[in-house]
Amino acid sequence: MQTYIELYAICFLVTVIQMMLIVSLGSIADKEEGIVQDDTSSIRRWIGYILKSCGIAFIVSFAAPVVLALYFIFWIIIVIAILTGER
Repeated sequence: MQTYIELYAICFLVTVIQMMLIVSLGSIADKEEGIVQDDTSSIRRWIGYILKSCGIAFIVSFAAPVVLALYFIFWIIIVIAILTGER
């Protein structure tokens, strides 16, 4: 049970970090393409993103061992694609 709880915590953190990284990269890509975003509620929007990612991570983390294995495979594929220069 202790191992599952530790895997759950790791999976929760990794899921939240990955989702926030994806949102951040999307915002950077939008700025590079010249897409104008409304900055008046920027903080409120980011708090919403954080809460949504925590909610999704809470649900996804119940299958922590499987999800962590999928994340591992996913990031290996990304690293290999970056190293070989394919997109």
